[in-house]
Amino acid sequence: MRLFRLQALTLTELLVAITLLGIVMLAVASLDVAMRQAYQTTSKDADVSMRVAAAMLHITNNTAVATGMQSDPGIVPDVDVPANTTDLYLRRDGGNPSTYTDDTWMCYHYDAGTPTQDIIVCPSIPSTPIPGPNCTAVCPDKYVLLRGVETFDVLFEPDEVERDLYLIVTIRARYDITAPGDIIDNPSLTLGSRILPLQHTW
Repeated sequence: MRLFRLQALTLTELLVAITLLGIVMLAVASLDVAMRQAYQTTSKDADVSMRVAAAMLHITNNTAVATGMQSDPGIVPDVDVPANTTDLYLRRDGGNPSTYTDDTWMCYHYDAGTPTQDIIVCPSIPSTPIPGPNCTAVCPDKYVLLRGVETFDVLFEPDEVERDLYLIVTIRARYDITAPGDIIDNPSLTLGSRILPLQHTW
């Protein structure tokens, strides 16, 4: 009669195997958490980037077609009147190039004192006179262009030497304006542009 030897794991071997399996599982879980955090951070960065870029493109396109000339540029930045606000007025051609009386104005309004800190667009204001501070007060068809704006700066820069006229626009926005800024959890983005109004005559 043949005898068979039974082979089994000892308790020590079993404990070593479980420990190694635990280390592998911990490494996989750590990698998963890191990948999820990287995805969320990238997603928030991309969200802010897309929103700010779209707002800047909107402003750039409308500034490029603002109509005016050296003595009457048709671009009126109104900064800090009242405090912590920015209004940018752009004149739009009404179709008759010999006069500005048929033109309309559009406006971008920013107020740092509001909870959501939006840039609001007023697409059409009668030509004369230019509305005062807070153009949105006289605009029934206003809409929000960008939420969560930390700063909206406009600088009107005529260049007498080069005979050019530039509008320098800088926007800084945060993913969630109601929460403190954080480079990972609540990123901010600053975007600036130097815009040449192509329809101006100098």
